[in-house]
Amino acid sequence: MAPETCEPESPVSQPPLLWLVLAADITEQQRLCQELALKNADLAQLNRLKDEFLSCISHELKSPLTAVVGLSSLLKEQKLGELNQRQAHYANLIYNSGHQLMTLVNDLLDLTRLETGQLKLSLEPVSIASVCDRAYKIVQDKQGKLGECLEFKREIEPGLDILVADELRLRQMLVHLLDNACKFTPEGGKVGLRVTRWENWIAFAVWDTGIGIPAESQPLIFKNFSNWKIP
Repeated sequence: MAPETCEPESPVSQPPLLWLVLAADITEQQRLCQELALKNADLAQLNRLKDEFLSCISHELKSPLTAVVGLSSLLKEQKLGELNQRQAHYANLIYNSGHQLMTLVNDLLDLTRLETGQLKLSLEPVSIASVCDRAYKIVQDKQGKLGECLEFKREIEPGLDILVADELRLRQMLVHLLDNACKFTPEGGKVGLRVTRWENWIAFAVWDTGIGIPAESQPLIFKNFSNWKIP
């Protein structure tokens, strides 16, 4: 009897392998990234040149303005001789205008130092009442008769006597806010400065009974070079 032969079993058939290949051309993307990097570098360079230009112009303006303010002050105080009423009026106008320009130049220098990280604060104990009163006195002298025709109300929360701050910068901010409040408040109106605790901070709030800012223009308050119509 012949032996039985066993045929090998056929292997189990495997499903064919499928390959999915994705290709993307990133040449254009790389080119755009390089262009963006170059533009950012150009903008940084332009911003640096702008800061240097503003700093240079501000320093150049201070020299002649110092002479204008100093000499007009001598004329205004009639230390170089008596002036008639008309001459005294013109000398006072020259002094006030020169002093205003000097303030703008100093603010411009501070802005340049702030943007370039060169503005240093000098922190020291400051009397809250003293800095508030001095700020309003500066505005009153600047506004002249207008400052004298307004009622000023200072409110300081009890217990707030001293804070640690840069007195010059704090007074500078208060002067700007109070000056704006006095400028747009008619004679007989009120201007106030309120100092209170706010969480872990000390809040300085300037208020007035002037014309205010229209509701539709309030979103523009903190935007650069924005103007709104005075009602």
